[in-house]
Amino acid sequence: MTASIARIVFFGVLIAIALPSLAEVPQKAPPFMREVFPPELVMQSARAIALRPEQRKAITQAIQQTQAKTLELEWDMQDAAGDLAHQISQTRVDSKAALAAMERVLSIEGQVKRAHMGLLIEIKNQLDAEQQKKLKAIRDQQSP
Repeated sequence: MTASIARIVFFGVLIAIALPSLAEVPQKAPPFMREVFPPELVMQSARAIALRPEQRKAITQAIQQTQAKTLELEWDMQDAAGDLAHQISQTRVDSKAALAAMERVLSIEGQVKRAHMGLLIEIKNQLDAEQQKKLKAIRDQQSP
C-alpha cells in the first residue's frame, strides 16, 4: 500500500510540475507571453513572415540547445521528484528533508522555465519588427 501511495504522489507531483512547463502559452498566461513567439508558430509561419535562411538556422540552433539543456533537467526532475515522493511516503515525514526535496524540485522547474523563456527571447531577437508584427497578427487570427 505504501509503494502505491508513493507512486501516486510521485506522478501527481510530476504532472503538477511538468504540465505548466510544457504548455506553450497557458490559457491564463501572463501578459508578457503575448510579446514572444513559440517556435511552432514561427516554423508554421516561416513563409508568411519571409523567414530568412540565417534566421532559420539561428532559431534551429537555439531550439536544439534548449532541448539538450532541458533533457538533462528532465532527468534531474525525475530524481528530485522520486526523492520527494520517497520523503513524503514515510509514516512520519521528516519536514526538513521533505521541504528540501521540494525546494530541489522547484529549483529544477525554475531552471526549465528559464531555459524556455531564454529560447523565446532568442527567437524574438532573431526576428525583425515587421516579422514580429506579422506573427502577432497571425497569432491573433488563430486565437479564439
